[in-house]
Amino acid sequence: MKNSFLLILLMLSNLCFSQKAVLDKGFKNKESSNEMAVMIINQQSSTLNQPLTQNISDVLKNSKGYNTNPSFFNTDFIKKGAFEKIFNADKFKINKLHLKDNLDYICLGKYQVNGILKNEFDMFVADATLQLNIIDVKSGAVIDSRTYTDKGIGVTKKDAELNVLNKISELLK
Repeated sequence: MKNSFLLILLMLSNLCFSQKAVLDKGFKNKESSNEMAVMIINQQSSTLNQPLTQNISDVLKNSKGYNTNPSFFNTDFIKKGAFEKIFNADKFKINKLHLKDNLDYICLGKYQVNGILKNEFDMFVADATLQLNIIDVKSGAVIDSRTYTDKGIGVTKKDAELNVLNKISELLK
């Protein structure tokens, strides 16, 4: 009896987590299109970069024809470790979250700014790397993995970082 109770609690906690990790429950998988959730995080701080996620989502939608959703997962997806597991193609976690009803693919990315230095013209130069994995929800396999690296210049450190991330987004086209 005690084991049954613990098992039920475990199942309920997993269900609650899967519901909390998904922000847009209305996004449904359609046969006529390829649905894709997109989420890009800062590798150093493990935080969501919503503008970069939106940029990459737009590129994948407009250039590659995916029906993308940049708000499918919320920050609990990162905090509870699901992002990292699915980024590394953990088939068990993909199945546990019941993503087949909503998605065909997931595009997860990690970026890091490797350094921002001032150049001889008093401009800041940011060096950044973005690693993207596209995961097939049905098989749980990484079907495409790419790494992009570029530099961006700006008047401030923030400008330089934004410029390099925008340049990297454009490389996806």
